[in-house]
Amino acid sequence: MVRKLLGVLVVLTLVATGCGDDDEAAAESGVLRIEDAWARTSPMNADAGAVYMRITSPEADRLVKASAPASVARKTEIHETVMSGEGDAMAMQAVEFVELPAGEAVALEPGGYHVMLLDLNGQLELGEVFELTLTFLDAGEVTIAVEVRDEAP
Repeated sequence: MVRKLLGVLVVLTLVATGCGDDDEAAAESGVLRIEDAWARTSPMNADAGAVYMRITSPEADRLVKASAPASVARKTEIHETVMSGEGDAMAMQAVEFVELPAGEAVALEPGGYHVMLLDLNGQLELGEVFELTLTFLDAGEVTIAVEVRDEAP
C-alpha cells in the first residue's frame, strides 16, 4: 500500500514540477524525478526501438525493470551500449539494473543506457505518446508518458 501511494505521489510530483529543474532541487525536494522521456521514431518494418530520459533519485536506488504496453512492444528490456571486443564496434547488451546515486542525474541516452522496445507492434511515429512503467528497487513502480521524436528534447 505504501509503495503504491509513493508511486502516485511521484507521478503527481512529476506532473507538477515539469522539466528543467536542476539535480540539486530534485535532491532537496526528496522526490524521484524523471525528465525528458522520449523515444526515437522508427523506420518502417523496424522491430526494435529505444526510449531515453534523465532520472534523478533523492536516495540511492536502482532502475530494475521497464515495461511498455503490449500494444507498443512485446518485450521491454534495459540495455547499455558498450564497445565490442573487436575494433571500434558498438554493441547493445541487456543489464539487470541501472545504478542511481543519490541526488545525481543519470542519463539514459543514445550511446549509453536506454530502454529497448523489442518486437514492436508497429512503427513509432512522430508525435505519438505511450506509457512506460519503470520499476525501481526502492521507489517501486512509476508510469511515465513517452513522446516519440526525431531527436532529443
